Amino acid sequence: MPYPTPADVFEHGIVVADGGVPPTGLICIATTRQPIYSGYTITIVDRDGSSLNHRANHLVDVPGPYQTSDLWDEHDVTYCLRSALHRLDRIIAMYVDKCRLFEEHHPDTHRGNTSDPRIYFEVDAFLGDARRAYDSISKVLWKHYVGKPQGRWRSIRKLVESETSLATIPPEFAQLLKQSWDAFGVKLTDYRDFVMHIAPLAGEGATWISRYGGRLGATVGLPTNPESKSRMAFDNVQGNGIDALGYCHGVAGHLVGLTEKLMALPAVDAHIVNPSPHSYPRRERPTGT
Repeated sequence: MPYPTPADVFEHGIVVADGGVPPTGLICIATTRQPIYSGYTITIVDRDGSSLNHRANHLVDVPGPYQTSDLWDEHDVTYCLRSALHRLDRIIAMYVDKCRLFEEHHPDTHRGNTSDPRIYFEVDAFLGDARRAYDSISKVLWKHYVGKPQGRWRSIRKLVESETSLATIPPEFAQLLKQSWDAFGVKLTDYRDFVMHIAPLAGEGATWISRYGGRLGATVGLPTNPESKSRMAFDNVQGNGIDALGYCHGVAGHLVGLTEKLMALPAVDAHIVNPSPHSYPRRERPTGT
């Protein structure tokens, strides 16, 4: 494990071991202080300190036996989120490793850079996983609030841009989904489309190291303007642009919270409690959950 125990990881991959002073102004994004799920190297946490890994793994808690096919769509959502969190786990580890190497070999540096395309490999994969989560959400909504046995909205964009489609789902969640799409989905789609159809997001491919409150931290710049559809227009040179780790962490936390509200919708929750009533006795959700 690349982390001391116990320890927290802050933005830019800055590790603070037990008793250390946290960097001012940076949020904690991961920790070894909570149980770490198998296959992960650390627990990714939201701004409130809750485990995103735990929340994503328990989005679809079924209180009894069921047929797998009855929950395909719901489990597709959790698959996308867990895959995205796996990518984020790898991104965090690589940020931490770059900071460690600079601390060992260039302890007096104030700014420097190195190159490791593996970070962009994981970032590109995270963007695809996170974007697929939106389309998986639309599948669940179609299943429970449109009710047609075949077909669905061609994409999440078709859902959120159609007042008629939005009117088929509970109003509060429809408003929340539209806000989510405007704040996160549009930019995420621009990144995904650029990676798929034009070029990787690597730019010059550098990881920049700078000091944050005396601690060395890493920055991998993403362009702020993927909608430009032009590599020449990218503005993520020399550590400018959007930091990849901070961006991916923010998207992950938002999507976990959004899908928790999705799974709590009355029709969705009732189906999770009783996904196979034709094969198993009907049951109630245990109290306190």
